Amino acid sequence: MKTNKKELGKEQNTKIESEKTENNKSIETDEKNSTTIEDKKTSLDDLSPKSKKFAKIYNAVRFLVIIAAGVALIYASYSLTESYLNYKDDEKKYASLNDMFVQDAKGNTGSDSSAGLNGNKALNNSEVSDSNSTANSTNSNTSNTGSSTTSSNSSSSDTLNYSADSKKWVWNYDAMLKYNDEAKGYIKLDGTRIQYPIFEHSDNKYYLKHGADKIYNGAGAIFIDYRTAGLEGDMCILYGHNMLDGSMFKEIMNFRDKDFCKKHPTFDIYIGRKHYIYYVFSVFSGKDVDEKIYQYGFENKSDFQSWIDRVYSKSTYKFDTRKPTTDDKIIMCSTCVDDYGNRQLVCMYRGEEVVD
Repeated sequence: MKTNKKELGKEQNTKIESEKTENNKSIETDEKNSTTIEDKKTSLDDLSPKSKKFAKIYNAVRFLVIIAAGVALIYASYSLTESYLNYKDDEKKYASLNDMFVQDAKGNTGSDSSAGLNGNKALNNSEVSDSNSTANSTNSNTSNTGSSTTSSNSSSSDTLNYSADSKKWVWNYDAMLKYNDEAKGYIKLDGTRIQYPIFEHSDNKYYLKHGADKIYNGAGAIFIDYRTAGLEGDMCILYGHNMLDGSMFKEIMNFRDKDFCKKHPTFDIYIGRKHYIYYVFSVFSGKDVDEKIYQYGFENKSDFQSWIDRVYSKSTYKFDTRKPTTDDKIIMCSTCVDDYGNRQLVCMYRGEEVVD
C-alpha cells in the first residue's frame, strides 16, 4: 500500500512538471510572436524610400478601387430606379395614346382607364355580332375584329351592335400623325400588350431610346428598319425591345410556346388609313448578323422567293396557313433574346383588308 502511494505521488509530480513545461513553452511562443511583431514594425520603419513610395501607391490605389466600387454600386442603383420610373411613365403614355382611339357609340373619343394598353379590351366590351365571314381561301383562321373585311378571297357581313355606354377601338391615322409625324401605322395582337403605333426614323438608333412622343425613354418604340421598303414593301422588318415588364415586343417571345401560337395566328396591322389582317406563317430564333434572314431588299423575285423558302422552313410551329409567295407583303417582327445577338422572329403575310 505504501509503495502504491509513493508511485501515485511520483505520477502527480510528473504531471505538475509536465504542465510547467507546457506553460513555459507557451510563454516562450508568446514572447517570440511579440518579438516578430516588433521586428515587423521595425522592418517597416527600415523600408527604403523606394519601397515606402510603392507601399503608399499601393494603399492609394486600393483606396481608389474601393471608392470606385462604391460609386459604381450607387450609379447602378440609380440607373435601375430611373429605368423603372421611365418604364412606368412610358406605360402611362402608351395607355393615354391608346385611349385616343377608343370611341363611344356617338363617335366621341376620350380617356377610358379600363382600356389600358389593350385596345382590344375596350373593343371586347362592345356587343359584337358573330362573324359569318369566309376567310382567305388559303387560311382556316379568321380575325374577330368587329368589322367587315374585303378581299378577293373573302367576304363578311359583320355588324356592330353596341349600347350607348359601350366603347370600341377605332384607328385614326390623322390623329396619330398629329401626335407624331413619323407614325406609319399600328400593330395589335389580340389578348396581349402588343398594342403600339409603328414609327420610322432616318436611322435604327433613334427609337431604341425614344418613345412615341419623341422623348428619351429606355423602352423606346416599335419601329421600321429604315433600310427596308417600309410597310408597303415586299418585306418589312419591325423592331421592339424585349422589356422585363412585359411591354413592347416582350410577348413576341411567347411564340416559342405552341399553345400561344395556336391561339394567336393573326395580327391586326394598320398601315396609313388602312387596316389589314396579317397571318403568321413562321416563328423561329436567329442571329442578328445572319444576312440571309435580315435582308433589306431583293434583287429579283427569285431572290425574294429564296428568302421566303428559308424563313418558312425554319418555323418551330406549323401554322394552319399557306406558304406565302412573292406577290405577298410580308412583315418580320424582331426582338432581342439576349445580349449575344440572338433574336426571336415572327413572320407574317398580308391577308384581307378590313373596312372599319
